[in-house]
Amino acid sequence: MFNGASVKFDALFPMLEPEYVVDKVLIATKEETLMLILPKTIYMVMFLEQLMPVRVFEAYLVLMGNDLMKTFKNIRQNNL
Repeated sequence: MFNGASVKFDALFPMLEPEYVVDKVLIATKEETLMLILPKTIYMVMFLEQLMPVRVFEAYLVLMGNDLMKTFKNIRQNNL
């Protein structure tokens, strides 16, 4: 589904296996969890977002690879 997507810092923001995500989503749905955040390192990003001024946080996101979906290749044909 995300063929061509990549991450800059794989240790911090790993590409998750679809089966792992499905399992977590199903468990969260059964437990009626309000919010599921994957991977857990995103909690750190959310914390930093609250501490940093907006422009500094935006620069941080670019540094961490927030623009990496530019390499995403859509393999599905949209027949709408």
